[in-house]
Amino acid sequence: MESHKISLLGTGDTGEVGKDTAESLSIPRLMRPLGGEGAEVSFFLETLRHPPLSVEEIRGRQAVIATFVSHPSMLRELLVLFDEFGRIKGNWDAERSKSFTLRRLNTGDATTEFYNARLSLQLNARYLKITLLRLQAIAQLLAKYRHESAFLLDLQNAAHAASLSPAAQELYAFADQIEGSILEAVSYDMEAESDDEVRLIHLFLSDFRHTSLSAEKESAESGTLASFFRRASRQKAAPAPLPPEELSAYMTPSADLRHALRMEAIGETDRRITHAARALLSRFGDVRRDLYFYQRAISYCTRMAERGISMIYPEILPEDACVIRIKELRDPLLLSESSRTDAVVANDMDLCRAGGISGMLIRGANSSGKTVFLRSVGTAVLFALNGLPIPAASAEISVRRSMHTLFASAEKELSTASSAGRFEEEAAAMAQILDSVSQSSLILLNETFQSTAYAEGAAGIAPILEHISLLGGSFIFVTHLTELFDTYRNTPGVRLAVSGSDPRTRYKILPDTVKE
Repeated sequence: MESHKISLLGTGDTGEVGKDTAESLSIPRLMRPLGGEGAEVSFFLETLRHPPLSVEEIRGRQAVIATFVSHPSMLRELLVLFDEFGRIKGNWDAERSKSFTLRRLNTGDATTEFYNARLSLQLNARYLKITLLRLQAIAQLLAKYRHESAFLLDLQNAAHAASLSPAAQELYAFADQIEGSILEAVSYDMEAESDDEVRLIHLFLSDFRHTSLSAEKESAESGTLASFFRRASRQKAAPAPLPPEELSAYMTPSADLRHALRMEAIGETDRRITHAARALLSRFGDVRRDLYFYQRAISYCTRMAERGISMIYPEILPEDACVIRIKELRDPLLLSESSRTDAVVANDMDLCRAGGISGMLIRGANSSGKTVFLRSVGTAVLFALNGLPIPAASAEISVRRSMHTLFASAEKELSTASSAGRFEEEAAAMAQILDSVSQSSLILLNETFQSTAYAEGAAGIAPILEHISLLGGSFIFVTHLTELFDTYRNTPGVRLAVSGSDPRTRYKILPDTVKE
């Protein structure tokens, strides 16, 4: 059994999303009607900030969401089982603490010490059984549903191997035997482990009945937890014979020696039982949080479905494609809140460095849909990179190593009231963003540097946009700095757009072909 931690979100490298990006895109507001505990929502938002850099892992998340959309009861049942699984450690630690306190109060003779050692072993064996039983239930639940999600299959196979494989069943039987009869045992069979130099390093219980267990070879399923209680087939030659005086002592052991041997064997067995349970709890312990991410994702999908919104999973492309190509994208927040979803205007987006386009400038009158368009594109990219569906007809979106926003519109109050203070604050935020720009970065800018004179603002932002492009990043900039449009009018690599002013094209983002 492999020892890697099980995750339903992926374990590879992740990208970086600016800490203010979700807030700028109004994602907490989008999530608010979906319910959920504060900690769960916080985990969802934090997870969005670290999207996978692997195409396969993003597609893996898509498959998990699609599975839970098709089988909502599967998610509910898994949450119940993993809530129970998550409580095991807390309950166990509480009982261990109580047991330890009693043992400290009842120290004394060897008989009491021996009884307490067996009591501790019994307790830990019981919690190993509880852990294995919960994993059995998880494996059986996942097997009950038909699905092709790689992440869920990984969880299913790992839970099965840990709890239902022959080695796991052997481990469960041994723990069950300990819990049921260790306190009544009258004889103890022990097994020794030695190092490569045939020195005794561990002594543990192999049985505690009158009949000794025959030595077993380690199964081909090497590395399983049950192998803790078998003699490894890789052991070297038999131990060297003991000197006569030591051999005599072992042939006729004293009461003290018998007590010491039993205590060592029980203690080592206890440690191994505890390690086995702790390892399982640790290996599967993050899945519960992962499910909270999917719970919020499914709530989002459910709300959109209830409102009659069609959703698609974008085609995820490798990082070097550096593309955002979306057809008929609509803003998720407006779709969630609007009383008339059919009135939410769809727009297309096409930004591809491979096609020679590294940036986009958008201008237009106030309240003409520019910021909503920028928000819809940013939300679509962020959701797509985390495996979530988006409200569009089709989409191709490549992996992004980083994504940042700087929304400094007139509606947003900065901490300093003066224009000079606002400009300095924006400049400092921009400097932090530029420090993290790299190949495939996406920067979303809304009315940046608008607090200064138009000419000065354009002169200040132009070299920044050039720098983003030179570093391999892409940008979308909503702005009133019309001088920038004159600068880029005849410059390849930047797409110019304008929000429609005609009632027939209101809220549409159109090519800007007219010089004003």
